[in-house]
Amino acid sequence: MAVGGLAPALLGLVIGLPTFRLRGAYFAIGTLALAEALRITIGNLFPGISSLPIELIASYELSTRYYLALALAIATVGAAYALLRSRYSLGMLAIREDELAAESTGVNPLHHKLLALGMSSFFAGLAGGLFAFHQVGYYPSNPFGPVWTFDAVLVAYLGGVGTLMGPVLGATFFILVRELLAVSLVQVHQIIFGALFIVIVLALPGGLVDVWSRIRHLMHRLGNGSV
Repeated sequence: MAVGGLAPALLGLVIGLPTFRLRGAYFAIGTLALAEALRITIGNLFPGISSLPIELIASYELSTRYYLALALAIATVGAAYALLRSRYSLGMLAIREDELAAESTGVNPLHHKLLALGMSSFFAGLAGGLFAFHQVGYYPSNPFGPVWTFDAVLVAYLGGVGTLMGPVLGATFFILVRELLAVSLVQVHQIIFGALFIVIVLALPGGLVDVWSRIRHLMHRLGNGSV
């Protein structure tokens, strides 16, 4: 897991220097193209199934993986919380709102972007190492597929982009609803989930974290007799 975290962080810093020169859709296209190139390369280098050693399979315990994943999730949220309370978060927020204005006030956009990319790559790499530890066997090229990227984007938008607890709520909702639909509606569960995602994004632009604030606002209006 340590190598799985450090290697993506280093790669993120290396590719961040040229790709951060791109803007908007070009940045998304460039990074997706790089991920696809990595998927093809890994698939050619490791075409077979990668599996745990026999001695580890014999002593496999799911509970160990679960608590390790739980600890990693808590550590990730804690790191995000610490970052939000640091001075770097102000620079990142300023860049998100208006990069040129932030740069004019002395904020270094490249420095803050590389920090965000390095941290996110590090924790994503830790999760990837844990995934490999959790799986008895899998094709190494599969985690480089676009589905993994899209799932992370879905989770963020469902929970609430730019919030601390949004990804936690989004991931919980995503896993529970997807698994429930996959069991009860095997043939059409992906279509239904896609439609549900569109409805949530349109009805709750702020994500699921916005539900509580809307309920409080409605209760306040009811209390004041304005509804």
